[in-house]
This record gives sequence, structure tokens and C-alpha cells, in this order.
Amino acid sequence: MGEGKLLLPSTISLLWNLQFLDVDLVYEFYDMLVVPSEVWEMPKLRHLKVGVHRLPDPLTNQSEGQDSNVMENLSTLSSGAFKCSEEIVKRVPNLKELHATYMEFPQDDRYSLNNLVQFDKLESLYFAYYSHLGNITFPTSLKKLDLSSCYIPWDKMTIIGSSLPNLEVFKLYDAASGQEWNPIEGEFLRLKTLSIWDCYLVRWGADDIHFPSLQSLSLRDMHKLEEIPLSIGDINTLHSIHLDKCSECVVNSAMEILNVQRENGNESLHVYVDGKQVSIS
Repeated sequence: MGEGKLLLPSTISLLWNLQFLDVDLVYEFYDMLVVPSEVWEMPKLRHLKVGVHRLPDPLTNQSEGQDSNVMENLSTLSSGAFKCSEEIVKRVPNLKELHATYMEFPQDDRYSLNNLVQFDKLESLYFAYYSHLGNITFPTSLKKLDLSSCYIPWDKMTIIGSSLPNLEVFKLYDAASGQEWNPIEGEFLRLKTLSIWDCYLVRWGADDIHFPSLQSLSLRDMHKLEEIPLSIGDINTLHSIHLDKCSECVVNSAMEILNVQRENGNESLHVYVDGKQVSIS
């Protein structure tokens, strides 16, 4: 036990058949856990979760040309300050789900986020950056993308919408900067779920052609948004709008959408405000 630290023993690698390793501490002690490099020597590990704690560098191979640290079975990884070096990417070639939290992003080339695109099997990515995120390319294989505190300009969402053809779930948690979002036709063609939480969005120039496959829209803590575009209700696949802690303007626009859809014979769309389903009298 190091002073003020919680050390996992290096002998954990002797658990040859271990497939799930989930170690986490409460948020306030995110930098207290020390994970040994031997964790990379667990070939059957499928799910490795250390929360917001950092993973160490892999051990150096003792035999030249021997790549014993490649974790072929690892499909889920959760880590703080995840290193996206080419070496690390090669060691987890079959990763499908990545949860990366950068609370204090180090100025180190080994953490290059440009290498994220090399995870060609990645389907789900949760990315919390807590700073302004620069230009970054995500893997085209992504089906789910959660961004938190990245402060991406709304006009950059075009890059995400056009470069991720398989994206079905897109969630923004205080992750955008700017007051206006004007989507472009041809983006987000397969998107089914869109969540926008606590973003300083004022004007949203969306239309039914912009999210043609959308099934669920969730808005939370959207206090500056003037309205939900009326034509959002014309998306044939849309079945639910969820509003939590939103302004009266947003709620009123959702009610107007619901009213228009009911008048048009659409009984499949439902609106929920603060967890309760609303109806048209």
C-alpha cells in the first residue's frame, strides 16, 4: 500500500481464467487507484473496467518478437486518461466498447486521440474530455457515441453525422458550444436515439429530412432553446419525445408537435415531461 494510494497486487495476473475485472472508487478519489502493468498479462480478460482511474503501460516483452501482451478477447474497456498510442491500439484489436474519461488531460503524444479511428471494431464510445476537443476522427464502425464536456462547435456536428454511417445512438452531455445548430440533409441517416442534455443551444434548425430514422428524442436542462422545430414531428419513425427540466418554450413546442400529429391521425407519438406522459385534451 503506497502512501494515500490503493494498489492492486501484481499477482492479479495469476488469475488466468478471469474474464471480468471491475475496480472503481468514488469520484473524489479518482487518482488513488494504482493498477499494475500485469493487468495486460491476462489473456482471457474480456471486460476491464477501472472507471476514471488510469491504466499503466503494458510490460515490455521479454522475448523479441513475442507479442504476449495482446489481449485478443478484450471487448470492453473503461479507463481514465486512456492512452491512444498505436501500440495500445494494437494490444486491444477487438475492442467493441470504450469508456474514456480525461479529467486532467496530459500533454503527451502517447495520448493522441487521432488514433481512435484505428479501432475498426469499436461500436460504442463514451468520451468525456472536460476541455475543448480539437479535430478528431471517430471509427466509422461506431453505433453509439456519448460525448461529455467536449465543447464541440455545433457546425462540427456535420463531420460526425456524415462520417459515422452506422451511428444509431448519439448523446451529448454539455458537449457542444455555440447557440445554433443547422443540420444538413444526408447526415445521421441511421440515427434512432438523440439526447441533448445541458447544452447552450438557442436555435435548432432541424427538419424531418435531417434525422429520417429517429425514434426517440431526449432533451434535458435545455433552458435557452427557443423551440423544438415543428417538423420534427413529421419524422415517420419518431415515437417519443422526452423532456426533463426544460424551459416552458420547449415544453409548449413539444405540445404543439403532439397536437398537430394527433390532428393528422398519428397516435404513435408520445411526449413525456419530467417523467410523466402528457396528453391532448
